Amino acid sequence: MIIGRSSKNCLSVKIIVIRITSTRASTPLSLTTQTIHFKIRFKFKLIRFLFILAFLSSFFSNAQKKEYWLIDKETNTKKIVSDSAQAVKFLDSLTENSYFFTELKDVKKIENRTEIYYDKGPNFNKANVKFSDSLVSELKLQKNELYTKNLDSLKKNINQKYRNKGFAFNRVKTKFQKMENGIPTVKISVVTA
Repeated sequence: MIIGRSSKNCLSVKIIVIRITSTRASTPLSLTTQTIHFKIRFKFKLIRFLFILAFLSSFFSNAQKKEYWLIDKETNTKKIVSDSAQAVKFLDSLTENSYFFTELKDVKKIENRTEIYYDKGPNFNKANVKFSDSLVSELKLQKNELYTKNLDSLKKNINQKYRNKGFAFNRVKTKFQKMENGIPTVKISVVTA
């Protein structure tokens, strides 16, 4: 067996004579020089490909890390999320939880992060409440509309009534309708999924 370098810059193995005879059969098994040369070249190409793939994947995974900083203008509290969908979900949750006039004040892109400045506005826990038709029929309410001083408590009670009925994963949603005399009018509905 002779080991040397070929013109293509990879190891080549030249076999002078290989002859293996099996004990069961009388036909000799032989490997050709071309077969071994091909196998070694294939292994080197595979190793080179895997190395390049590992390098590129590590390069692009670091490039895609972005952060979204949600900063409250009044209190300067920061909430850091990893993608824009979570940022939107956070801002939507504010508008659903008594901060009906949440506003975006400023958006700044700094290197690999985006800073989103927002103002929650006043917390409207007192509200005129309109119930959806399905909620009125489910809970057998006598009025379609009422005034509450604690909207969060009302939502919690509705959530608990639906849990007692067997809807463990329900969501009580509030939607701002209009503003009358400094008091918001909201519509409450329940999503049972």
